[in-house]
Order: sequence, then C-alpha cells, then structure tokens
Amino acid sequence: MKQTLLNAEKRFDAEAGAAKQNFQNVSNKAPPVQNVNRFKAYITQKPPGLKNSIISRFLELLFLFVYIFTISSNFPNFSLFSSLVFYFILVLFSYIFGEFESNARPHFGLNLRIQFVFLATIAAYSLLSLGFHFSSLSVRFLIYCWIYLSLLAPIIGLGLRRLSPAPAILVTDQIKKFGILKWWGFDCRETIKKDFFISWLKSSSDNLGRVARYQMVLVDITNPHFGETAAKFSENYFTNFVGIKSFKFLPYLFDNHSRSLNHPPGFGINYRMKRLLDIILSLFILLIIAPIFLFIVICIKLDSPGPIFYKHKRLGRNMKNFFLLKLRTMHQDADKRLKAILAKNPEYKKEFEETFKLKNDPRVTRIGRFLRPYSLDEIPQIFNILRGEMSWVGPRPIVVEEVPFYKDYSLLMFRVLPGATGLWQISGRCDTRYKKRVELDTFYAKNWSFLNDLKILLKTFPAVLSKRGAY
Repeated sequence: MKQTLLNAEKRFDAEAGAAKQNFQNVSNKAPPVQNVNRFKAYITQKPPGLKNSIISRFLELLFLFVYIFTISSNFPNFSLFSSLVFYFILVLFSYIFGEFESNARPHFGLNLRIQFVFLATIAAYSLLSLGFHFSSLSVRFLIYCWIYLSLLAPIIGLGLRRLSPAPAILVTDQIKKFGILKWWGFDCRETIKKDFFISWLKSSSDNLGRVARYQMVLVDITNPHFGETAAKFSENYFTNFVGIKSFKFLPYLFDNHSRSLNHPPGFGINYRMKRLLDIILSLFILLIIAPIFLFIVICIKLDSPGPIFYKHKRLGRNMKNFFLLKLRTMHQDADKRLKAILAKNPEYKKEFEETFKLKNDPRVTRIGRFLRPYSLDEIPQIFNILRGEMSWVGPRPIVVEEVPFYKDYSLLMFRVLPGATGLWQISGRCDTRYKKRVELDTFYAKNWSFLNDLKILLKTFPAVLSKRGAY
C-alpha cells in the first residue's frame, strides 16, 4: 500500500503543475471526487464546522449542568452551591485530562479517561469540603452522575452532533459510511480513493500546505499500515487529520473508534495546562494593569492623530491568519513613510531586508519611543491570548513573507501557538540575528514543555526591564 501511495505521488508531480500554482484550480488529472461541482464550490469557502462544534460542545455542557442541578434538588442535604462546585470541578478535570480535546470522539462515555476524571472529581471535592464545609456526597447522587457521564451523555452528544455536523472529506476504498459518520458529527460530502490521497492533498492545498475547504480530513485506517503512511504525509499539511479505526457504534461509545494522525508537539496534558495558565495569567495581569493601560491609551490619543490600536496580519497555529494587536507606536502613514525611507536609504533597506526591523525607525512616535523598550505596546496581545490565537510563550508570530526562511529548518513551529514572549525575547530580542531567531523558534517548537514555559516567563521580566535589544 505504501508503494502504491508513492507511485501516485510521482504520477501527480508529473501532471499537476497547474494545480500547485493556485489551490483554487483543480487540474484535469485531479483524483476522482464524487459530486465534482460541489467539490469545486467548496474550495474558496472557509470551513463552517468550527462554529457548529463549539455550539454542540456548549450544549453538551449545558445538559450536564441542568442534569446535576436537577438531581441535586432531590437531595435536601445537598445544596445548590455544592452542586455548582461539583460541576465546575468535573468540567475542569474533564478539560485537563483531554475530554474536550477533539470533536472526533464522544465527550464522556464508557472509557477509562472519564472514569479517572470522575474519581478525581470526587477526591478533589472531598478535600475541598474539609476546608469549606460543602455538602457531603451521597452514594445515590454519585451513581446518578456516573450513569449520565458513562451512558446518557454520549447518546445526547450523538443527537446534538447529528444536528450540526462539521464538513469533512473521507479517504476510503470501502462502501460509503456517511450515515454513521453524520451521527458522529461529520458531514462527509465527498470521498477520495486511498490511491489518490496524496494527489488530492496537493491539489487542494496552497504552497504553504493549508487545506482550506474542510475542518477535518477523515482517513479510513481499518488497515493500520495505511494509517502509518497517512500520518507521515499529514505532517506537511495544516488541517485536522482523523483516522477512523472502526465504523461500528460500540467502539464509538468506548472511545476506541478514532485517533488523531497529526498531533502537534507537546500534545496532551502539557498543552492543556499551558492554555489554563494563559487564561489565568491574562485575566490577572489585565486586572492589575487596567489603570496603566487606560493612561497609555490617553497618551497615544494626545500624542498623534490615528487609531489607538494597530492590527497586523500574522500567521498562527496551523498557518491560520489572525490580527496581532498592538498599541500604535508609529505615525498613521507609517507604511508610506517606510517605502520612502527604504527608497532613499540603502543602509536602511539592507537592515530591513535582514531583520524586518529598523533600529532607529523615524516612523516611531514620541510616546512610542517610551513604550517600545519596555514592550508596553504589546499589552493588547493579552486579548489575542484570551481568544486562543496566541500563548504567553511560543515562537514569534511572523508574516507570510517570512515563511521561506523557516522552510529551510522546519514548519513545525506552525503546529503550536505563537507567543507574546519566547526564547527570542530572552536572548537579545532585536539584537539577535534573524537566522538565530529562526533557529530559536524551531528549537522551541520541537522541545517545548510546560516547565520550560514557566522558566521563559520568569526570564522575560528581567529581559524587558534591561531594555536590551528593544527598539
């Protein structure tokens, strides 16, 4: 099977030059796809399934909330506040141990993970009740909760996902399995034969490896050898690849029907702890610096005409575009000034081409010259972090034009969230040569851990106060 895929890739490389120039145009040698007209129509559309998955997840948690409150009302000695505490502990542990990690599998069910989550919730609640005197847990209450989590919740989830499935494409040689996949939350509009999997990926992606049409690519891995090969090729493309191990209902309830084929580095509890730290730290800092932030905003407005915030398009995780927020530290016509400066000054042009920055930038405003050395202009990135577009620690968020510099090393950094700080920030900032920055970002993406993130955060404060390499 592996040789077949390699042969298909060679055939496509010889015939699909036109398809690679623009991923909106599918070459005449493209793989056979069911309902070709609809296939082409979806090329230019953004995947709408993400919003549906968020709504279904919210509704599943809402059902759990209503259920716990309903059964707790039948126990006079169990207060509503105690049931609320129990619910939040349960949701927190569910998140930490990966219950909401993927919409390709049921939330809750008859699996070891949820049994562990349930026992951890009981233990944590019992320890908290010693100090805060919460209501004691009755055996009947716990049995009712276990029945819902293990048996009722996955069935309710099936119904909710059936109402709002995410667009997907299925790679398989078997008879269509669209019916059961729709119950699992996937609207499979096309199928691709396994022999054409590689050629389909190339014709459906841009030159950066972004697959625009579908939120998920489902791959039939009932043959484990094909699963290994598909996982290898999926590393070069930026979308979610999910391997379907079984198309039967019972493995779904036991959460043994699928697996992710392209986990990002550090995937698992490390990543979820990192996200929790991002949210908690962002809210805490935002609360502390709110008066300072307001004062800076007023100074920017008084210093020069123009908006308070500056938005710049950057590449985030999985090569998705997002707008990086900063406080405006340049004059409103900065882009026009830059073109004029680079045209008149060859030294500035050379410096900008090497580092994408200017050390003595004449575009910077008076208040900007104070904000930049202390990185105060980056305060609005807290909102990027809360939105899940960035993390506190990670590689630098770069622009599309910088991607070729990273291709010589690895595009692995685009599997993780970009960061407000990172190895580059604590290693000299703008004084660090561009090649060294690329090496540091790549090293971080390959070797990051929650503990190393904490170390980088602690080193960031003295690096910012020293103003070394900041301009």
